[in-house]
Amino acid sequence: MFPAKIKDMDFEPESFAAYRDHLMKMVRSGTENLTEGLCKVNRIKSRDGKGDFIVIEISQSVLRPHRNTNGHYYVRRTEGRTDRMSTVEVEAEILKKEIRLQTLRSSLTPKKNEEPGQSFKDNPFRGDKPIATLIPFGNREKAREIKLIPGAEEFLWLVPKQGGRQWSATELKELIYQNAHLAPFGRWTNSWHERNEFGAVVFQESAVDPGLAFNLSQVFVDGKLLGIDRFMLNAEHLKQFSGSETPYIPSVAFEEDFENGLRNFIDFMARTLGILPPYEFRAGIAGIKGYAMAVKNFGGSAFRGNFLNDEIHCDGVIDNVDIDVHVKLLPFFEHVWLECGLKRPRDFRFKDKTDG
Repeated sequence: MFPAKIKDMDFEPESFAAYRDHLMKMVRSGTENLTEGLCKVNRIKSRDGKGDFIVIEISQSVLRPHRNTNGHYYVRRTEGRTDRMSTVEVEAEILKKEIRLQTLRSSLTPKKNEEPGQSFKDNPFRGDKPIATLIPFGNREKAREIKLIPGAEEFLWLVPKQGGRQWSATELKELIYQNAHLAPFGRWTNSWHERNEFGAVVFQESAVDPGLAFNLSQVFVDGKLLGIDRFMLNAEHLKQFSGSETPYIPSVAFEEDFENGLRNFIDFMARTLGILPPYEFRAGIAGIKGYAMAVKNFGGSAFRGNFLNDEIHCDGVIDNVDIDVHVKLLPFFEHVWLECGLKRPRDFRFKDKTDG
């Protein structure tokens, strides 16, 4: 900062604002590529009341070195002296500038998984988007497009917090095939695995309706995992099973699906992909507006409550591979019950481990 008293000036300002603009113009007119905000002019009242001080504050520029606009040469200012820079000095400063700019660009680029929730992509399989084209045993004549059955769904994301390597779709398909650690999310008895545009997917196809899948687990090329099950909450399936016209959440099986799925995802990410914690996860259900909750041990009706929202989810963090998945998922389970207008009993299924 450079303090200077206002005196002997050939410019008569009408106001401080006019004087400030005049000084800013003088500074910028003599320097190439001086960006806004680097130069500030402030006024300080003198204690003796005999005049004001003007402080010109020039911040260090990431775009340095700057050239003088008159002779178009670079200068060095040291202890009040101004000297012309040599070619070697200029080249060294320009190299430093490129490094500074690259650092700045990196700081402004959103980092992978930087904020909670940012790591979860939109579900790429919502609606009737195909999940893969299945070519059974390489027989292209029997190739068929696979889609998930329509309806409500359970979904689970597991995402590494630190960025890592990228896999090809072929590599991921081979990892699923050779290690067999990744299972379709939800209940399943048999499975297919195939490449798709996002990476590789393992799914259970309907034996009655070829081309329709009940559930899937998707591994993306960057290591993210997504599980979707549309069998457990399928309204028609629930009606056939219970005779109830009201669709509902099977409260015990629902929790088991998420506990088994999260454990499977953690094991696959750590053991097969070699990605260690911390991870972020999102557990959720969608398409459930108007559903009830199965509560057979409550007395009275076996189905109670009513979901007012169509989608519910909760996020969490996995710090180590040996965590108790029930404890991690318990806030989600309790939130689901609350969203249905009910309170989950603390002794539901078994005494919750958080009770001590």
